[in-house]
Amino acid sequence: MDIRALDNIKRWLLYDTHNKQTVASHSFYVALLTKDICEEYGLSQEDTLEAIIYALYHDAPEAVTGDVPYSAKRKHPEIEKALRKAEDTIYKELNIERRDEIKAIVKLADVLEAYHYCKAEVALGNTNFIRLREEAHENVVKWRLQVERYWSDKEGNADGA
Repeated sequence: MDIRALDNIKRWLLYDTHNKQTVASHSFYVALLTKDICEEYGLSQEDTLEAIIYALYHDAPEAVTGDVPYSAKRKHPEIEKALRKAEDTIYKELNIERRDEIKAIVKLADVLEAYHYCKAEVALGNTNFIRLREEAHENVVKWRLQVERYWSDKEGNADGA
């Protein structure tokens, strides 16, 4: 698998965008947000590093599968199931750890990055992204709660110590 292919895979395939976004640039911003979230919850250096590495690779399977639109996965669960199976195989090949509590942080960063992207598109006058921005915001709230469940009372957490 050529991980550099991620720099050629366009996100938001079904929508006209003012700013092109590739899977590689998205993954970079997800990694930055992951670091911020880890700091916010007072994660150890080891957990933070694991989360950042996973964030950088979280969409690596798309170098093989392409970026399948969320709407297609939502409307056709069999597509999502097949993609999950392929992703599991690729993560094993890459030797990427994926603990649930780390996956939750990266998913929060992922949807937060999507929210920021949608918000920027709307600010540029792209009305196609108004609904997407709202959906992304709902996902941010949902995943923030999931992260809270995992990390708000962990030993060593800034709030839970």
